[in-house]
Amino acid sequence: MDITKAVDYMREKRERECFGCTIQEMRDSLIFLKDDKVEDLLMLSMSIQSDCQEMLERDYDRNEIRQYLNRSKYWLAEVSRILNKKTVKEFK
Repeated sequence: MDITKAVDYMREKRERECFGCTIQEMRDSLIFLKDDKVEDLLMLSMSIQSDCQEMLERDYDRNEIRQYLNRSKYWLAEVSRILNKKTVKEFK
């Protein structure tokens, strides 16, 4: 296994442990999203958190709930990235 494949394997393994899927799989699931719409990502994050509340009520696996919360945090970080990028453009 060459170094690139090893790095890709480790990244994918880490993402699956953290999110239950890869980041690319999360991005691919957003077919409704166009042009990094902040509002859509915020609604998605809130929806995931709501799902987590329901999962807690129904005694879902704690690791699965953790992975869903990590997905929500990932999308919030994406919102921050988008907003920071827009802010930087405004100051130029």
